[in-house]
Amino acid sequence: WAIHWGLKYLALAFKFNMHLAILAGFTTLGLGILLSVTGVLPTLNSKSHDYPTGFVCRIVTIPVMLLTLLFGGRISSRVKPRSDPVVFLDKACIHQADPELQQAGICRLGAFLRVSDKMLVLLSEVYLRKLWTVYEVASFLSLHDMTRLEVVPIMLPFSLVLFVALVYHYQFSMIVLNVLGLPSWVTWIANLCGSLVYVYCSRIWARSKVQLAETITNFGVRNAECAVESD
Repeated sequence: WAIHWGLKYLALAFKFNMHLAILAGFTTLGLGILLSVTGVLPTLNSKSHDYPTGFVCRIVTIPVMLLTLLFGGRISSRVKPRSDPVVFLDKACIHQADPELQQAGICRLGAFLRVSDKMLVLLSEVYLRKLWTVYEVASFLSLHDMTRLEVVPIMLPFSLVLFVALVYHYQFSMIVLNVLGLPSWVTWIANLCGSLVYVYCSRIWARSKVQLAETITNFGVRNAECAVESD
């Protein structure tokens, strides 16, 4: 649990809610364009165009998409109740306080892996350095085919969401520029600040990819770390 819970939640949302978020985004965009063309929604007189342009869809679409990405599972389960898949999460399913129950859960880990249909790995640079996670992956692959192992790089969803947020920042700045009549250099400064933040986070993502590649290249069970050797 060396990776922040927020990155893990975002990676899981990316895995399970991305298709719903894309559908919600395109639906909102199409509906906004239709209502703007028919005059139901207000428009702006843009400096760069000779005709009024819609702005509501540009303001609403990306927030709807991101909210659906983060909470789409909860929303869809309320709209259409369904039976969620059973998930084995070692931290939650193996007792952490009682040593005897904890050891019993560890000894039966293979049984949980045997009856599991799939295994989802949130891959980070520390994943293959932990003996516990290496043992889980090796045990699962000894029981199942490689196609049942699904891998989501932990920093990939964060980078994509950050890029979408940067695009939204640019769109919102242009709309504010037209509404308030601000000089263009104000918008360029705001966009430059957003771009610098994205570049900084992209460098973090690039460094994590390099570290991950080095970990895979130099992988060895003997080099794995074990927090509690008695396990």
